[in-house]
Amino acid sequence: MKLKTNKDPYAVSRFMYILEAMFEYFIYILTTGAYLANLGTAVGLSEATIGILSSFISLGCGMQIVAIFIRGRISSKKFVSIGNIVNQSLYALMYLTPFFPLPKEYRSACLIIFLLVGQLIMNVIQSHKINWFMSFVDDHKRGVFTANKEIVSLLGGMAFTFLMGVLTDYFEAQGNAVGFFIVAAITLFGLMALHTATLLLSKEKPENNAETVKIPFRELLFNSKLLKVIGFSVLWHIVNYISLPFYGTYTIGALGFSMTFVAACATVSSIARAAASRPVGAFADKHSFASSLIFCFVMLLTAFVFMTFTAPGFAKYLYLG
Repeated sequence: MKLKTNKDPYAVSRFMYILEAMFEYFIYILTTGAYLANLGTAVGLSEATIGILSSFISLGCGMQIVAIFIRGRISSKKFVSIGNIVNQSLYALMYLTPFFPLPKEYRSACLIIFLLVGQLIMNVIQSHKINWFMSFVDDHKRGVFTANKEIVSLLGGMAFTFLMGVLTDYFEAQGNAVGFFIVAAITLFGLMALHTATLLLSKEKPENNAETVKIPFRELLFNSKLLKVIGFSVLWHIVNYISLPFYGTYTIGALGFSMTFVAACATVSSIARAAASRPVGAFADKHSFASSLIFCFVMLLTAFVFMTFTAPGFAKYLYLG
């Protein structure tokens, strides 16, 4: 008589997903906001150009449509792993552009190309990665699982952001601001290795053709519910990318924040997000994702109101709101 076992074959893969998200978040931190602003300034980009470049990254989302035609033609694990190695290598090379033996305008061009191509590749593989890893999670527990995943990323990100901020200020105090870029490049290559390991150690579920529903692409384009979701997403990205990309240059420029203080602000934000993640995730599982979104966007509106009145002087501390 054989004993039944309840061992979950995908438990390790779910844990790898949590680590994968954390390492990816670390990479995101080093390629956006004040870090991108510092790097852009070093190669001769103006504050306005850096802000526009950060906003232009949003166009990379359009490349996600390519994933529709690739899905099913290649293993998700292989596709995502190779894509991430390429795009994260480009991110690391961004930090080496100030050392390229080229005229300043060519170094600026290299930085822009590395960033945009990296973002395009990331957007092509993103939906594959999410479908692959979320297949390991019970449909009725996705809200809580996502919250737990985010909490780990936020807590790790707090320490990582603070460390990177202190290192940046240290090199600037030594009169060697570009020295941090070497540290950042090495860090990104190391994070790429760790991130790739989490992908390779994760399993891949065999596709169940009986559960796969194929819908013609033309039918998707004229689906009223899908069009509403797309319209909502477009509006969100408009609001997001006319504001957030400029925060990095605004904080270290007009507001005059040090990188250590920027890191401290990120820490406060991460603590608040970590505290709210599980309750919001549980609410989404119990009620609906749409209901949780309504609550979150009300909070986001409040944050934008605070940012509207953030200006040099005492009002700059409204940024913490």
